[in-house]
Amino acid sequence: MTPTRSIAAQLWPGTVVALAVAAGWFLLAVAHPTTTYHFDPFLVAIAPFVILRLRRPASSWRMVLASTGIGAGLALAATLLLDNAGALRGPAVLGIIGPIPESLISILPGILAVVVVHTLIRQARSAH
Repeated sequence: MTPTRSIAAQLWPGTVVALAVAAGWFLLAVAHPTTTYHFDPFLVAIAPFVILRLRRPASSWRMVLASTGIGAGLALAATLLLDNAGALRGPAVLGIIGPIPESLISILPGILAVVVVHTLIRQARSAH
């Protein structure tokens, strides 16, 4: 019998990818502080889940929620670091709120997308 890998070991590859996406976002934003990268918080938030799904298609809700928490936390941390670096001075899609709240708000669709996708996959599997 093969031993089950720890949750941390299973989530590590997705965490590394999310860190890479966040680092890329950080470098782009610092180099171009008046350009807004609207989808980057979303991408950072979903990256751990996407990698988890690729590596382990039948994931439990516990794993899905852990991966989503990691992604959302990294997206939040990157947003705060970029704000502190003065690199979020670009225009916002929703012109009334500004780029910082917009970055934070764009994390929410990432979380929602993960929950919806995982729910649909589980329902499709249970229908078979």
